Amino acid sequence: MKLKSLITGAIVGGILGGVTVLFTTPSSGKAIRSSIKTETKEWGNLLRNIQEKALDVRTDVLKLVSESKKAANVVQTQLKPSIEKWRHSIDPELDHFRREIEEIQQQYKRLERSVYQK
Repeated sequence: MKLKSLITGAIVGGILGGVTVLFTTPSSGKAIRSSIKTETKEWGNLLRNIQEKALDVRTDVLKLVSESKKAANVVQTQLKPSIEKWRHSIDPELDHFRREIEEIQQQYKRLERSVYQK
């Protein structure tokens, strides 16, 4: 969409520039026609060059997206076993912490009851 707007703007700008040159140049008709012909070819070459570069950029972006997806899948595939292994390695510690928390909660409840009984 933006490329289309750029190309349209370049074409319109070229036409307006050409018309402006026609009305403001004190050259002969033959010289003006030659100049217009040259400028038109140059603008055409410039627009083709821009179009080719835009297509190259598009191709590169699509290639980058494809390679990024593949790399992300590889990383995910490689990390998943490591994460699972880590998760299993910390399970005993988590169980230990849960038991300690439960024990602290029970001690707190006993302490609270003893304080209210006195």
